[in-house]
Amino acid sequence: CEVTSYSRNHVNVNFFNNGIAAWSLSCFYGFPESQNRKNSWDLLRRLAELTQLPWMVIGDFNNLLAPEDKWGGVPYARSLMAGFQEAVDDSLLSEIDLQGGKFTWEKSRGTADWVKERLDRSFATREWLHMFPLCKLSVIHAPVSDHDPLSLDLISVAFSRKQFRFRFENTWLQEPNFRKETT
Repeated sequence: CEVTSYSRNHVNVNFFNNGIAAWSLSCFYGFPESQNRKNSWDLLRRLAELTQLPWMVIGDFNNLLAPEDKWGGVPYARSLMAGFQEAVDDSLLSEIDLQGGKFTWEKSRGTADWVKERLDRSFATREWLHMFPLCKLSVIHAPVSDHDPLSLDLISVAFSRKQFRFRFENTWLQEPNFRKETT
């Protein structure tokens, strides 16, 4: 892998296969101040323009996409959700489903002011999703932090350790759809 660009709000890495760049990853940190969210959205659009490779972006976007991404507190500004969704759409990204929980950030746990939000997420281009169709994004609950980290498995397949030996069953020959080949 090779770091191709970085700033206070992102790190871009290209991953190689046999010396050829195969896909690109952006680790993203959105501006936390609501007045700077447009800068986050513009950065996402610029990163999308920079790569011609299958691309995945993951991180703390400090933004919500839908009212369901928040529990407690005052309602989130619809204009901020719309601006974020527009940037995602402009970047031709699809969200990777999150497993293991709905929210990734919280504050004031156990009080009347308890708020939970989904600030951390991952998106990918269609090409990246075709490269990793079995990927799995999970939230890992961390009791010592206000953010729960994300875990991305590129191949999410449970393999059995038991070895099975193939055995041909003669009864298969009796099936009406069985086609006999002649040599």
